[in-house]
Amino acid sequence: MKPYIGITTGITASRYYTQNEYIKPILESGGIPLLFPSINQDGDSNIILATHMLSRVEGVLFIGGGAIEPTFYGEHRMTKLSRVFKNRDAFELALAKVAIKEGLPVLGICRGCQILNISGGGTLKQRVKSHWQDIPREKPVHLIKIKKDTRLYDILKEEELMVNSLHRQAIKELAFGFDVSAHADDGIVEGIENTKNQFVIGVQFHPEDLFDTVIPTRRLFTSFVSACQGVM
Repeated sequence: MKPYIGITTGITASRYYTQNEYIKPILESGGIPLLFPSINQDGDSNIILATHMLSRVEGVLFIGGGAIEPTFYGEHRMTKLSRVFKNRDAFELALAKVAIKEGLPVLGICRGCQILNISGGGTLKQRVKSHWQDIPREKPVHLIKIKKDTRLYDILKEEELMVNSLHRQAIKELAFGFDVSAHADDGIVEGIENTKNQFVIGVQFHPEDLFDTVIPTRRLFTSFVSACQGVM
């Protein structure tokens, strides 16, 4: 049986959406994508809704998107932030907490990596420079170094990898229960993973845009879908 995989969505004033670049790797890796709209509710209702949604899937993919509201990690805004949607933030943080508690496989991409970190009590650098490329997304622009004793290394089978870079925030304080699995030459965290769950991985770059051109990133999606099938 192919596993059902929940995929978070972007949000505007009138719609929820995602890009085909996130759906294609899931389909080609053997999964069935289901979109999860970021329907924010009050109080514990987010947890209840997230629990119901996650009971229908075998894993969840947290996609990229705009900046995360700093109040969710205990800070005030120190700089101008783009595309902040508090409703999306609140729902995705609840979704991440439930998914990790339930032991579901989770893959977080860019903003999704940051959501995983905040859900565990971590914080972000509100603004980083030189990590937003001005060439097409599918073009790698900088090197990351991957720690050998990590699940990310076991999957990618590379100690160094050229990746793309499309983020203006980054991980500052690491969440309890997570380890850093990769970093850039300037020290920016490029990968994290949960130390207890078998597959809870976040990457700061965008592997979905490299899926057809950088072969190791393809293995990230196939390993994720395999984890959702219970094949690890």
